[in-house]
Parts: sequence; C-alpha cells; structure tokens
Amino acid sequence: MFGWTIKKVKKTVQCFNCGVDVDPEIAFNVKFNTAEGLHTLKSCQACADEVNEVLKAIEEARNDNAM
Repeated sequence: MFGWTIKKVKKTVQCFNCGVDVDPEIAFNVKFNTAEGLHTLKSCQACADEVNEVLKAIEEARNDNAM
C-alpha cells in the first residue's frame, strides 16, 4: 500500500523587530496607540523586553519633565 504520513504543520509568526520566527503561543503582543488607532505587532521575548525598557525610560522622562 501507500506510505502515507500526516505531518502537522505549525504556523509561526515573525518578530516585527528582528525577523525571527516565533511560535504564536509564546509570542508577545506589542500594542501601540497612534493617531491611526491601535496597532498590534508580534514580538519575540528579547525584543519585547527591549521595547518595554524603552517605554519605561520614556515614561520616566515624561514624569521628570512634568515636575
């Protein structure tokens, strides 16, 4: 008979910053609220950590300037 094999194809998402393929179950959602509306990008953990650090620095700078 025929030697059929069924292969489960797992789809991945690409990190918006570095381009690495990431499993969608562990990918991070980076959400930006802009003039055009809310945008959601997929990210790997390393890039999500970098974005988080940058946003924290921006928030601290805004708080320092407000005083």
